[in-house]
This record gives sequence, structure tokens and C-alpha cells, in this order.
Amino acid sequence: MADFKTTEAYISGGICGHLWMPAVMAGKTTRKSLRGPFGIMDRFTEPASLRDALLLLLSEDGGDFQDAAFTADTRIVVIRKRNDGPGRTTVHVWERELPEISSLSDLVNLDAYTGDFMGEE
Repeated sequence: MADFKTTEAYISGGICGHLWMPAVMAGKTTRKSLRGPFGIMDRFTEPASLRDALLLLLSEDGGDFQDAAFTADTRIVVIRKRNDGPGRTTVHVWERELPEISSLSDLVNLDAYTGDFMGEE
């Protein structure tokens, strides 16, 4: 049997914080790849941790906010696939919300959710 190969790894959720002016709470959605030529992890010249990559994402995409943080429902998703023969593939999905990962929980505003910042339709 072949080994699993990671085909996707991404962060999905929101970034929130207080706007500079007026100083009100706001947020926006985010979905960024963690791998590949345009992924967050590949932007470092030396090996970096996931925490380093998420801090970079907060500094770049959270620049509109004084105290940028991820929303409580932001998650990391890793999808791995294995070819089990002609027409047969096994898929393994690892998914965790950021507050569940102790080394990343301080990057999260536990009181804010992506839906809090979505406009009414």
C-alpha cells in the first residue's frame, strides 16, 4: 500500500480586532494555503514553525486592526490522500480549531466568531 501524501493544508476562518479609527471591533474572513509556492510556510528562508507563519499572516492581513487576532472558529485543515489502486483513494482529514492547539491559543480572540462580522443579506 502506498503512503499518504499531503495534498492540501490551509487555515480558514477570520481575523478580527479593533479598527484604528473609529476604534470599534471589526473582522474579515481569511483562507490561506500553508504550503506550495504561494503558501505561508514557503515564505520563510529558514525552517519556521506554524506559529511563525500565523504571526506573519496576522501582521500582513491584520494590519487594519490594532490588536489583530484570529476568530475563535478559525481552523487548520490538512488533507492527505493515498492511492489504494485503480479508482480507489483513501482520504484522511485532520482539522483543529486554533483554540484547541495550546501553542496557538494566545493568537485567538475567544469572544469573536467569523459570523459576527458578516453583513446582513
